[in-house]
Amino acid sequence: MEYNIGVICVDDQVRGVLLSLPECLHSTYTVKYVGLDIGLILPALSQLRASDIVPNSVRVLDVEFSRLSLATARAFGVSAHRLQDILHSAPEARSIFKVCRILHIRPTDMVSLEIGDIVLQVDRRNVEHIDDIACFDCDLVQLTIIRQGRELDLSIPTTPFRGANTNHIVYWAGMYFQQPYHTVLQQATRPVSNVYVFTFTDGSPIAMESFHRRMFVSEISKHTIHTLDDVVRVAKLVRDPNLVEFNKRVASNEKMISGIIPGRDV
Repeated sequence: MEYNIGVICVDDQVRGVLLSLPECLHSTYTVKYVGLDIGLILPALSQLRASDIVPNSVRVLDVEFSRLSLATARAFGVSAHRLQDILHSAPEARSIFKVCRILHIRPTDMVSLEIGDIVLQVDRRNVEHIDDIACFDCDLVQLTIIRQGRELDLSIPTTPFRGANTNHIVYWAGMYFQQPYHTVLQQATRPVSNVYVFTFTDGSPIAMESFHRRMFVSEISKHTIHTLDDVVRVAKLVRDPNLVEFNKRVASNEKMISGIIPGRDV
């Protein structure tokens, strides 16, 4: 695809936004293109039009959902009455949504969703589409769920999406080190550290070493890495004392033959 962003229009009206999202795991296709329903964007846009203050209204259920067919849902404890109610409000419905992964572990004394929970309703309205549980503008959301065959009504805390990204970046040896952002953590089952390399500068010395983009970093020069502070500390430790001579070689575009990481002192 030539463009990284666009809009989806029907009858001259914008119905969605097309976005490109980087894939953090190694795969043939490093970018995925997804469509975002305009209904998820309009509430925030309305607040922006009404005020100069940037809204902090987008909140999420910090879990991942998988689809569960209506036939299978019956075996998981969803009553025939509930299924009939879903089909009555949404005749084309073929599935409901089950929690398959918890992205943020809450304190044990806090009410929260659990793996295997089936979400039936939000604020007494049937969940008919994934958009119904995609984002919220409140601190607590009222959910009707099925848990181990029992129907429960729960008030579940939502998580603010602001702060899910990072603006703390360390540039070293041609690489951009940063804290892993929200979508990376969603895809990484067990992150080995809190340091992530999203990209490096094309043409930089590190690019000649064939390093992979989009990777977690747990060790540099036999030093364990947990945070960005560790990256800064190790960068100073392994710094080449002969910067003048080194930078002359870099400036003259001289090929690096040594076993050290080329360009690490720049």
